[in-house]
Amino acid sequence: MRGEDDLSQFRFEQADDDMIAVVVEDSGPGIPLANLDRLFEPFFTTKSVGKGTGLGLSLSYGMARDMGGRLEVKNGTKGAEFRLILRAAKDEKEGAENG
Repeated sequence: MRGEDDLSQFRFEQADDDMIAVVVEDSGPGIPLANLDRLFEPFFTTKSVGKGTGLGLSLSYGMARDMGGRLEVKNGTKGAEFRLILRAAKDEKEGAENG
């Protein structure tokens, strides 16, 4: 459960040669280790009945994969950290020269 002092921040990073990462992290308690392996499973939720379907992260994971990327999660030093890693867009000029 998020408290008033749980802050979220995001940043962009170079991931691999042609990949970028959008990193979102918070300062909350992190994700229980028992839930980390199941987080992207369809219908997995920690919310009470009627409060969520458990499809959001599963759909996000699938969309990232379908675009040639990936979605990762880990507990950081001060909370949870999600990384959406996708291919970097080519510069239009560069694409025209190489395409």
